[in-house]
Amino acid sequence: MTKLGFWSIWFLAVIAVWTLGCSSSSSNNGDGSDSDADSDSDADSDSDTDSDADTVCDEKDFDIEPVPVKLMIALDMSGSMVIPSVAKYDSAKAAIISMLTTYNSDFYFGFDTYPDTFTSQSCTVAGPIWFDCDSGNETDITTWLNTHSPVLGSGDPLVRLMDAFLNTSGYAPNFTTSALAGDPYLLIVADGDDCCGPSGTYNCSADWVPELIDRTSSLLAAGIKTIVVGYSENADETALNAVAANGGTSFTSYIPAIDQIALEAALDTIAGSIISCVFEINDVDASADPDNVNFYFDGVLVPWDENCEDGSGWDWTDDSHTAVEFCPDICAELKAGNVDEVTAIFGCPTIPIE
Repeated sequence: MTKLGFWSIWFLAVIAVWTLGCSSSSSNNGDGSDSDADSDSDADSDSDTDSDADTVCDEKDFDIEPVPVKLMIALDMSGSMVIPSVAKYDSAKAAIISMLTTYNSDFYFGFDTYPDTFTSQSCTVAGPIWFDCDSGNETDITTWLNTHSPVLGSGDPLVRLMDAFLNTSGYAPNFTTSALAGDPYLLIVADGDDCCGPSGTYNCSADWVPELIDRTSSLLAAGIKTIVVGYSENADETALNAVAANGGTSFTSYIPAIDQIALEAALDTIAGSIISCVFEINDVDASADPDNVNFYFDGVLVPWDENCEDGSGWDWTDDSHTAVEFCPDICAELKAGNVDEVTAIFGCPTIPIE
């Protein structure tokens, strides 16, 4: 059995090939008489007693892996990230790199910055995106972070960044469309307010909160949820909270972080809350009957909960029976790291929730 962290889970399954449970049988001679009968053929003879047949099983290990979440990290790269010192940016990238390393099997990471041109008072968010969400991006994003410096200017064009993600035709298709499976989340790590608005004209005196609310709501309508970390002691609380409140997650206000330790803790909290509870079943034997399967957390039965109506069990995600979803209440146990071992057994009738 494999020990589980709350971000990565391995399952051991035992698949019954020939029988769905234990059965009993007796041998005979073909004429109805017991082959081991005594000559007196007493009805209560011990020789008549049938013995339980051994269960015929073929033990096979296979894994069930979580369907990764699409997580787009959007990093504020304005000059305020290095004023008064570069240490702030260095600590931000270190925290992000730690997240990329720790959760590489749980997320399809994407990465973008705003602004993305290195000039003063920049309001530019141009394509192509630095990294669209995909498998195996962690190394390339880490290399990028270690070789790029933040913009020596200002801007913080968050509205324009959101407009780019609303352009599903080409800016980040893996993230914004079903081209890549997984629920999409936009994670904003910011330390300032928007000085650009939708027009791209530099103007820090304007109030772009209505536009931020509109774009965040539009992203949510498109299926993209937004989470905000305010990486500053002087974050624009009104603007960041307006985004967080309309982002569609449990983080209805921005998460404050003022140093690397706090930022790493914030990213851990976010990751733990959005890790998928949908798991694909790999290489299941053809004899494994989907109506005869049960799942266990640390040896305790997790019952079948059709359509997750109770919220405390599991259900198939579709008729193909190749993936299961653990329902919200039991999913919370996984995300909290309270489960050390998960097993599945094919061959016994599925036990529904009472």
